[in-house]
Amino acid sequence: MDYVCRGHRNALGNPRTATPFPKPDTYSPSSYLKYRVNNSTTSRQMSASRLLLPPYTLQTALQKVKLAQKAWNTRDPAHVSLNYTPDTIWRNRDTFLRGREEVVKFLTKKWEREHFYVLRKELFAFKDEKIAVQFFYEWNEKADGTGQWFRTYGLEDWTFDRETGLMRKRAMSGNDVRIEEEERWFKRGVDYVEGVEIGDRDL
Repeated sequence: MDYVCRGHRNALGNPRTATPFPKPDTYSPSSYLKYRVNNSTTSRQMSASRLLLPPYTLQTALQKVKLAQKAWNTRDPAHVSLNYTPDTIWRNRDTFLRGREEVVKFLTKKWEREHFYVLRKELFAFKDEKIAVQFFYEWNEKADGTGQWFRTYGLEDWTFDRETGLMRKRAMSGNDVRIEEEERWFKRGVDYVEGVEIGDRDL
């Protein structure tokens, strides 16, 4: 049985097909990453991201931030990892990672725990190959949405490779704040995150 790659069509206008992948418990992170690279439905977005090379301007820094926001809102660990160099270095709160395979493992566990995840990133500062970002995301602790809601507030420090435009270092600090369902900002989902007004009083 073939799987259809959503959004991809061949020269005749027919959907392209992707090779079926084994069940999750039979693959390694490296083989999964290779599979997703070869069957990515978002390769054009990745190419656009790589074309935004340092040193950054206000316009390209803003573009870089929103491309990252879009990628993370897919909740696809392999896809997200392609925004980073193969030997990327991460500090995510108190977790230290190196390389795409570790990133895929980390994000897989993250999104197994954070349900109904919706993220917004905002440019905080930039210079040369560095960008600082302020972010907010909301999530529920239970898969059926009946658990505690959280809003995570945080800051990220990004450093990019000058030749590829891929991120070679990411440092993140964040705090999880309990919220009630009626306090949620992003109830309408990822397509409406930009419509939420976030001011100084909310920070």
